[in-house]
Amino acid sequence: MGDIRNFSVGDKAAIKQKVTEQIIGDYADISGDRNPIHMDTKYAEETVFGERIAHGLFCQALVSNVIGNKLPGEGAILLTERINYRKPVYIGDEIECVCEIKEILSEKNQCLIAFDCINQMKECILDGEALVLLL
Repeated sequence: MGDIRNFSVGDKAAIKQKVTEQIIGDYADISGDRNPIHMDTKYAEETVFGERIAHGLFCQALVSNVIGNKLPGEGAILLTERINYRKPVYIGDEIECVCEIKEILSEKNQCLIAFDCINQMKECILDGEALVLLL
């Protein structure tokens, strides 16, 4: 079992991921979400977005990646998560997900992690926080 006391408030970790056609297709296959806003260029061009967008949970998956693999990493289990979707994510966007420990609850072996997903134009496209248990 990991010990949350090995971490400090302010610890950060990040990853970057470029959104590709393949990622959108794979996510649609896994989730079953084939909403035409993600899959159909002609449909998407007629919407407020003007083009296809990535599934909303694409960025949440980046958050899960950082928490499960980097901060706190092995043994991390999401207990709760609050997500604010700020802007759409388009094919070709490069998203950086940054997670930071905001609070440590030593007695429960838990921490509160704030996260931001930022596109290549330095715009916040998603933010939120997660309560994480470290096994």
